[in-house]
Amino acid sequence: MKKYLLDSVILIDHFNNISQATNFIKKNHKLCYISAITRAEVLTGFQNE
Repeated sequence: MKKYLLDSVILIDHFNNISQATNFIKKNHKLCYISAITRAEVLTGFQNE
C-alpha cells in the first residue's frame, strides 16, 4: 500500500484553494502524512499572516 509524505507546498496549495491539491488530499487522506518539519513550516506561515 502506498503512503504519501506531504510537503508544505501541497498543504499551502490546499489552504489556497488549489483544486488539484485539495482533490489529492481528499482522495488519499487515509494515506497522507506530514513530518514534524512540515507541520512547523505550515504553522509558522499561519502565524506570520
